Amino acid sequence: MYEIGDLMSKKEHPVATEWEGEAYALKHCDKADKSYDKEIQHVAPTRKQERFQTFFRKTYERVTTGQRLSSDSVAREAAIKGTAGLSSKGDMNFYAFKKLPMRSYFWYSPYREKLIFVSHYKFKNYTKLDSTDTEKVKNNFFLHDKKGS
Repeated sequence: MYEIGDLMSKKEHPVATEWEGEAYALKHCDKADKSYDKEIQHVAPTRKQERFQTFFRKTYERVTTGQRLSSDSVAREAAIKGTAGLSSKGDMNFYAFKKLPMRSYFWYSPYREKLIFVSHYKFKNYTKLDSTDTEKVKNNFFLHDKKGS
C-alpha cells in the first residue's frame, strides 16, 4: 500500500496502485492498471503522458489526505443502477477525476467508511458519458464493493 511521501518500488504501477491517507483510502479495481496503460497511449507525446500521470498521482494524494479538489478536476457522472437499496436517496452515483481528455471513474464505498474505488480509466475527447463506461463501473461495483469484504 502506498503511504503519502513514501518512495514506490519500481514494480509498482505509477498511478493504478493503492493510496492511503488520513482522510481516505483509494483502491483500484482489477484491470484498472491495464485500462490506464491502454488509454494513456492515446496521449502523445510522452511528455504529455507524464503530465497526466502527475495529475492523477497529485489528485489521489489530495483526496486521500482530505484536501479539496477543484470542480474542474472532479465531476459527478451518473447513477450506478441497482444500488438504490444502499441509500435512502436512490441509486448511488459514480464520479470522474478528470484532466481532459483522460478520466478515472470512481465511487465512494457504501460499505466501508472512507474508501474510494477507482473502476477504470478512459481517454475521451467528447463530453457525453459512454454507456460502456457506466456498465463497467456497475460491474466493478458489484464485483469489488461487497458488504463485509
